[in-house]
Amino acid sequence: MLLLAGMQSIPVELYSAAEVDGAGYWQRFRHVTLPALRGMLFLILVVSTVNGFLMLDLIYVLTMGGPGNETTTLSWLGFQTAFQFFKFGPGTAILYTITVFCLILAVIYQKVVFRKLEAEQA
Repeated sequence: MLLLAGMQSIPVELYSAAEVDGAGYWQRFRHVTLPALRGMLFLILVVSTVNGFLMLDLIYVLTMGGPGNETTTLSWLGFQTAFQFFKFGPGTAILYTITVFCLILAVIYQKVVFRKLEAEQA
C-alpha cells in the first residue's frame, strides 16, 4: 500500500518527459520511478526491519515461544528474561541491544538508499 501511494504521488509529467526523450520502460523505471520512491522505500525497509526484530506481540499471542523454544526470537528472549525470570537488567540489556542494532541498520539503509543524492550534493 505504501509503494502504491508513493507511485501515485509521482507526477505524470516526469514520465511524459522521459518518453519524449526516448526512454524505454526500464529506463523510465530506473531513472524516474526508483528515484521518486527512495523515501518510501527507506520507510518500508526501516519499518519492516523493526517489525521483524521486535515481533513480540505475534509470538506472544500465537505460540508463547513454543513448542519448546522453536519460535523464540531475541525480543521474546528479552521479554521472557525480564518478566518471566524477573531478571530485569539482562532483559533490558537484550532489548536495548536489539534497539541499537535496528538503529544501526536504519543508518546503513539510509546510506544505501540515499547515496546517489549525497554524491550529487557534494
